[in-house]
Amino acid sequence: MLKIIITKNHNVFVSKEGENFNITIGKRIKICRKFRAMTGNQLGRAIGLNKAFGTRITQYETNARIPRPEI
Repeated sequence: MLKIIITKNHNVFVSKEGENFNITIGKRIKICRKFRAMTGNQLGRAIGLNKAFGTRITQYETNARIPRPEI
């Protein structure tokens, strides 16, 4: 059985039979982007970023920045 916990700062903890996995919001963004076969620029435009599309997505994926909740 999997147990999933999402913290206030958007970290995700997945636990399976004593094993813990920490998935940050940046990692989730990267997984979703790659699953959809999108570039950082394409994802940035799709979510409505108005400047530096690819750079901003890279910052989110590396946890250099945390996206606003409405994104």
